[in-house]
Amino acid sequence: MFSLKKEETTNGLVVPPEMYHSVHVMQDDVDELHGKKPSNLHAERADAIAASETDRPFLKSDSPFSEGGAVSAVPEVSEVPVEPVDVIIASKEEKKPIDTRYLIYGATAILLVVALGAAAYYFFVIRKRSQPVPVTQQTETPATTTPTVTVSDQPAGYYSLTNPNTLTLDVESDAGTSEGVRKILSDAGAKVLSMQTTETVEFVVVDKSNTPIAFSRFAYLAGIKLPDDLLSLAGEGFSISMTVEAGVVRTGIAIDATDEKKMADEVRRVESTLPAAFHPVLYDATLAVPAQAEFHDGVFGTVPTRYVIVDVRTATSLDYVVLGKKLVIGTSRETFHSVLTKFVQGVAR
Repeated sequence: MFSLKKEETTNGLVVPPEMYHSVHVMQDDVDELHGKKPSNLHAERADAIAASETDRPFLKSDSPFSEGGAVSAVPEVSEVPVEPVDVIIASKEEKKPIDTRYLIYGATAILLVVALGAAAYYFFVIRKRSQPVPVTQQTETPATTTPTVTVSDQPAGYYSLTNPNTLTLDVESDAGTSEGVRKILSDAGAKVLSMQTTETVEFVVVDKSNTPIAFSRFAYLAGIKLPDDLLSLAGEGFSISMTVEAGVVRTGIAIDATDEKKMADEVRRVESTLPAAFHPVLYDATLAVPAQAEFHDGVFGTVPTRYVIVDVRTATSLDYVVLGKKLVIGTSRETFHSVLTKFVQGVAR
């Protein structure tokens, strides 16, 4: 609630007291509802203010603010519409009620989101954990077994493929004969064949005390008939090699030479008799070997070699070369090259 005063101005002008007679306040409405005459307090106050103007020195006739002893006329001021006080108070006190529909919509949306989240958690987490993991039955495939042999029937355990093996020859028994030597070599060849390997297997012949037997001694026991001049150039050391070729065991031999050049010359001189001389050791007893054979030139890499075909039907030959103080002999070209390769690799190491 507020009251208007005469001193209040609008745009710098003094509001005349007459304007107070037009002010209508809420008290006037209350008095009218109770059957009372409006008090019109503001009109009375306006009269009081007009009566007291005589006490204001600035409005007297001799005031310097008047012209000709009279108070200057106050320009008319258009009435300013004033909104009723009760309307202003009602507009301030009135508050718009909250629409409960928005609360319901919001709560429904929140419940829907929570329900969807709980359902997703159940289906994707809890249910997945509770489901049993399917077990794929694996069909056992029977492993393919390669037949192996021990000392009696396992060929893999017979001989080494990298180091020389030993063949024991009891020179004081029946083994110390041509037939005994052939049997020992035949048994060893059968074991090499059962190993199912293409690698060359090397043997050193020893006696019962594991002492290597000299080649001259072995040649005598095995029945190898070589010229004396050739035997005199042979050293004590020698080894026998066996290689499986097309299901057949091919045999080779490497003999130490005391003089490489003399050995090469002597072998070349008696080469026609070599197949027949080594027949007890290198060939099967049933194979017919000529007493004299004509040799031809061959080659191993850049090394010249000599060879002769002993049996065309079985592709059996005799190839030889004197290399690095060794006389190397093979009973087929492939076996001969295999023995030479093993020998060259051994020299390189």
